[in-house]
Amino acid sequence: MCSGSTIYRSLIESQLKAGDWAVFPGGGGGVGHMGVQLAKAMGMRVIVIDGGEEKRKLSEELDAEHFVDFSKVESVEQEVIKLTGGKGAHGVFVTATSGAAYKSAPMMLRTGGAVMCVGLPPS
Repeated sequence: MCSGSTIYRSLIESQLKAGDWAVFPGGGGGVGHMGVQLAKAMGMRVIVIDGGEEKRKLSEELDAEHFVDFSKVESVEQEVIKLTGGKGAHGVFVTATSGAAYKSAPMMLRTGGAVMCVGLPPS
């Protein structure tokens, strides 16, 4: 319940709408996978960023449009830009708790896009 209501509020506050690109760094985790499901139910196009085959499989089961394995691409940011037709995402919902996720989030956005801070790094 807590993870669902937390990410739902973030989705609402972002003002994204059906058809918009929503990117979830950490999308294979507890809050992230709830975000993927809710964003899909709201009609958004979802990209999950996470690592490993287990997270890929979960993302596919949740019907994410794309999965980017951060450990297998040279540039996560460039991969997201490519997947969104060269324009970038409308919103990035950082559910990962890594500083790297926060550092890269703005570089995945199109002009006017929103970074939503959900999972905070320990320091």
